[in-house]
Amino acid sequence: MYQQLLVQAEAARDANDVERRRALAKLRTELRRIQSRDYLPPPDRSTSTAPPAPG
Repeated sequence: MYQQLLVQAEAARDANDVERRRALAKLRTELRRIQSRDYLPPPDRSTSTAPPAPG
């Protein structure tokens, strides 16, 4: 799940402003949904919640 979010976030980095904002809202919602479900988070959770590296 977290790996899919990372892939989608990287793809959104190259989008125009409107698409990037829309994707960011969707990704945040999905991240909250996943985090609320995870009682014991997997190791890749910390990677997916880190701020994106400058592109």
